[in-house]
Amino acid sequence: MLVAPHARWRGLLLGFCGLLQTVPSLALLAALMSRVERIGSLPAMLSLVHWQRLRLIELPLALPLVLAGIRTATSIAVGTAAFAGLARGL
Repeated sequence: MLVAPHARWRGLLLGFCGLLQTVPSLALLAALMSRVERIGSLPAMLSLVHWQRLRLIELPLALPLVLAGIRTATSIAVGTAAFAGLARGL
């Protein structure tokens, strides 16, 4: 509220706050990237064949995304069916 009337200070404060929000996100991204590299080398360290890597590593990691896709598709189907029922009644 103190810098609201001053355009220059307002711009500086907004930029500074944006920087404060960006830095932790970049640190988290760097940590996740290092983890992804380690997960990618895990099958070679365990000497797994393709189907074992798929069943034991890749599918469990992808399961939350698959379930989110199913949930989204179900919501779209129910919404479309409800809309079709309303449109038919008109």
